Amino acid sequence: MDHLNRGHKLRLEGRFNEAINEYSIFKKNVKCEVDKADAIAGIGMALRGLCNYKKAVFNFNQALKIYRKQKDQEGIAFALYGRGGAERFVGQFKTALRDLNLSLELTEDEESRIFTLMARGGLYRMIGDYKSSLQDYTEARKKAGRLKISYAMAYSDCGIGNALRMLGKSKEARKGLKLAAERYRSIDDIVSIPYTLVSLSLMNLSEKKNPEFEEAEKLFIHTGDKRGLIYIDIVKAIYEYLSKKDNSRILQSAKTKAERLGLKLEAAHIDFIQGFKSEKRSVAGYKKLGVKIPKTIFSIP
Repeated sequence: MDHLNRGHKLRLEGRFNEAINEYSIFKKNVKCEVDKADAIAGIGMALRGLCNYKKAVFNFNQALKIYRKQKDQEGIAFALYGRGGAERFVGQFKTALRDLNLSLELTEDEESRIFTLMARGGLYRMIGDYKSSLQDYTEARKKAGRLKISYAMAYSDCGIGNALRMLGKSKEARKGLKLAAERYRSIDDIVSIPYTLVSLSLMNLSEKKNPEFEEAEKLFIHTGDKRGLIYIDIVKAIYEYLSKKDNSRILQSAKTKAERLGLKLEAAHIDFIQGFKSEKRSVAGYKKLGVKIPKTIFSIP
């Protein structure tokens, strides 16, 4: 296995720093420009996994320049998909949607279409267009099922579950999320499953015990997922609100972490929760981003 494919393997296992090292070695020693762009795009994907979105976008831009110069259509589509995926996390929803739409127009590869549909489905959920999110994830799930891509099947099941959760269809949502968790377990994906578990935990807030939440927290700590740990703080703050406890300290800590990573939507969620107790609901962050305002703190996407 060469350094490029080893980088891919490590990245999919969530070993992002090791993946970057492999991609960098490959990039240094390869002569083919397209191969070099593949390595740069791989570094961008790994940086995205490390929540270093600014550097990720920089790498995708570099790869995009090379792909365009070499007239590599699939390469251009992949770089746009990667860049759009990074942009959505930092609240650049319009540019992210433009990139993902263009990626879908360009790619003729069915697997690439699946992953881009899932990325766009996630973006639609973030901005509050839950019907479009459900549509994209459903299309991705059908394609993934035909090609038997286990990870994409699990990811799209999770996306479908979350879209249904936001549409108020709790029974169907829970079924989809549990199915996604089972699929992630079957492929030993400890990077993606905690996000599914967090979604399930948000549906179990009235329960005294919440094993999904406890497992998600352990996994996020294990993988070092900074964005995931912010969601753990958000759920903890909601629990404290329900227990009529002061959640200001945990919210302030989460807000600092979100701002450090450039996570504008998560920062808006935190402001919304902070003001909910006093009924002075801060929706300025949502309005600035142009996204749908949740009805309550229990309906955060």
